Amino acid sequence: MFLRELTEGALAVWSRDGGKSVRKYRCTTGPRKGQVRAEPASCNKAFDLAKSISLKKTKSAKGAKIHMTGVITRKGNAASRRLPRIQKRVKARKRSKIK
Repeated sequence: MFLRELTEGALAVWSRDGGKSVRKYRCTTGPRKGQVRAEPASCNKAFDLAKSISLKKTKSAKGAKIHMTGVITRKGNAASRRLPRIQKRVKARKRSKIK
């Protein structure tokens, strides 16, 4: 049995970290449901209000720029282009285990 099978409230997924593909976890419960995190334990952590307010201000001021840099990265970064294929393999493996 693997550690990633023991994590409750999180599913193991692939994500991009710079130019590499790394293993991360998608929260299925808790206040961060739907978000991808490096550690499954962070799905249930308390929110830091100061950081939350700071991010809201940044997004309101630079939201369009943040969006465009993300688009450029997803189109140009080799790891970003590789991710959909990796995710499909993971989903197919999970479906075959369920049957």
